[in-house]
Amino acid sequence: MTKTIQHIITTTICLSGFLQALVVLLQRLHVLQSYSAYFDISGTFSNPGYAACILVPSVTVLISDLLLGIETKELFRTGTIIRLLGIFFLLYAIYVCNSRAAVLSIAVVVFYHTIRLIRRRQWTTIEHQCYIALLSVLSFIIIALVLYHIRPQSANGRLLIWRVCLDIIKRNPIFGIGHGNIKDVFMYAQANYFNHHPDSQFVLVANEYSNTFNEPIRILCEYGCIGLCITCLVIWLIWKNSADTIKAVIISFVILSCFINITTLLPVNLMLLSIMVLGLSRMSHNNSVNVIIILLLSFWILACPFQQLHRQLCEDKELVEFKKRNSPYVYCCERGLQYQEAGDIEKAEACFQLAHHMIPCRIYPSYLLFKLYEETEHPQVYQQARILLEQQVSIIGDATVRMRGEAKDFLRNNSTTSNEK
Repeated sequence: MTKTIQHIITTTICLSGFLQALVVLLQRLHVLQSYSAYFDISGTFSNPGYAACILVPSVTVLISDLLLGIETKELFRTGTIIRLLGIFFLLYAIYVCNSRAAVLSIAVVVFYHTIRLIRRRQWTTIEHQCYIALLSVLSFIIIALVLYHIRPQSANGRLLIWRVCLDIIKRNPIFGIGHGNIKDVFMYAQANYFNHHPDSQFVLVANEYSNTFNEPIRILCEYGCIGLCITCLVIWLIWKNSADTIKAVIISFVILSCFINITTLLPVNLMLLSIMVLGLSRMSHNNSVNVIIILLLSFWILACPFQQLHRQLCEDKELVEFKKRNSPYVYCCERGLQYQEAGDIEKAEACFQLAHHMIPCRIYPSYLLFKLYEETEHPQVYQQARILLEQQVSIIGDATVRMRGEAKDFLRNNSTTSNEK
């Protein structure tokens, strides 16, 4: 019965991958339009990385079946050629998607099977184990460096996100900040980071981020160490009671989850649920373990909604609605303008400074601060005008040129006073 369930799950994973690869290929040939406004190829999602999350488990299943066929000396059985063609087709689709996480995930899966075959050939001495460990570490470092240099700006953006998330985790290490709150908290944490590290190498890659691009880090941020421990325990129990092919699929998902928030994708969630059901069916003889898993999952699921209850009851309803419609960066700018109009200069200044620290490579908050100082004849207006001219920006557009032009005109028209200041 368990083998039948596994066969159904792996077949479904493969079929979903082939359908996704077909969509990617048709988009490559311009037969179908992309679902994204930013990417020419996105599969059935808004991002090619999400399409890769469907392709990787499929190619993992085929590679695992092929390598297991080599091990059992059934390489030339019926269907081997079809598997090889399927692997090449899926790999081409992954290449078209240009997903670095997918490449790393497949490399780790192949390495896992290689190590598994080596261990079965009696490579069990301490020397052999050390050799395997060293080879694993070196291979991972080389692959990671190569993938980093393919798109270093994108990689630096994710490094910034993870660095900011570490600050969030430090402040809430046990229980986290609550389910779904990372979107509300992250930009303020990023502002705090740049406030203390104004010369950071990540200034030019700062942006309005609301995605951690890393499931373990997201779990740590939102649910703390308790949530991560529960997750790891469930994964380990399912891993321990899974066949080699399913283990490879689990590895592929774990690697992908380190670079993509895979739980935001419904197809991936259904795959993970199917694998969980399969793992539980293999443990059906041990009812106590099943009860523990179900209780842990039930506790986690039921606890999530209550983590936001206090904040929702205490916070102003109009303010909550405004935050839902706008990002924290936009909220700070708009709130600062409201305070400026109401004559509360100190609060307006604080909002503009906070917005600047959120995304220090955007010039608009500095411009708003400059206009605030100019309107109130603040003595810092000359220094702020120079900051506006010297500030590093990621993109120089017409708005940037216009704002800097106003600062130049101000300094030119007040050159005598400016020199005295």
